[in-house]
This record gives sequence, C-alpha cells and structure tokens, in this order.
Amino acid sequence: MQCRKLLFAAWLFGCATATAPAAQSSTVLDVPFFSQLDTRWKDNSLGGGPLTIETDGCTMTAAAMALAYYNFNLTPATYNEWLTSHNGYTSDYLFYWSKIGEYSGQAVKDVALNGAIRSQIDSGYPVIAKTEIPLHWVVIVGYRTTSEGSTAEYYVHDPLQSSGP
Repeated sequence: MQCRKLLFAAWLFGCATATAPAAQSSTVLDVPFFSQLDTRWKDNSLGGGPLTIETDGCTMTAAAMALAYYNFNLTPATYNEWLTSHNGYTSDYLFYWSKIGEYSGQAVKDVALNGAIRSQIDSGYPVIAKTEIPLHWVVIVGYRTTSEGSTAEYYVHDPLQSSGP
C-alpha cells in the first residue's frame, strides 16, 4: 500500500474562512467535514473519561476528517471507539498522534511540518494545524492566492463549527 502523509503544523496564525473562492485562484481538497458538535456523537466520552467529543474532541475529529479523505470509512464516533479500545488517549484524554498510523496500517502517518502548507495542499495532503485558540485543531483543506501568486488566506474545516463550508 502506498504511504500517504498526514501533516500537522505546530501553529496556524492568521485568517481562515470556510467559503470556497473562485476556482481560478484557489486550490481546495475534497476533505469530508465532521463536526464535534454533531448530535450523533457530541456526547460520546473521549477514552472513557469525563471529556466529550463536543467539549474536547477537535483533534480526534480533525484526524477523522483527514483519514476519511484517504477513504477510510469512519466517523468521529467510530474513530473514538477505536481509539478508546486501542489506548489512543493519554491519561489526560489527549490524542496520541501515532494512532493515526496504527489505525490506517501505516498507510497514513503524521509528519511534523514547519511551514510549506501551500506546497502540501498542492501535493494533495490535508494539513492538521493547531490554531491560536489554545489546544484547538483544524484541517487546512486549501488556499486562495492573490493575483501576484502569494497566499491570501487558507481554507479550513473547523470541527468546532456545526456545519462545513
């Protein structure tokens, strides 16, 4: 099986929007959207602890979106169940990044990314990024460029929103 990268950035600063721009000046990956607020799973416990997908499940939900992009048939509910049964959370109920590779049979792996988000999107890789909001994660799915070719803004799937773009 071909190895696919799942990239994550330590921090994402700046503006983001969920509105898709005109095709001639943008690149947007077809990443499925999941919300941690979805009533089908928002009350599910993370790792059997006191935290729920709704309150603290952004990282796991972002990872579920990225895995679904690579055609893994899952939802935040089913991925959370798998993580819970495979020690996918720390004692503080934080997400273990290595579990992305374990879940996918190493077909999808986490790779630390220092910049170059646009080139990763151009290569077809969604990027999971930590935002300025403490401990909040989103999936960067595309970008819009200016007429000069520089990146004007990134487009994200934010699991804390109730609906996608």
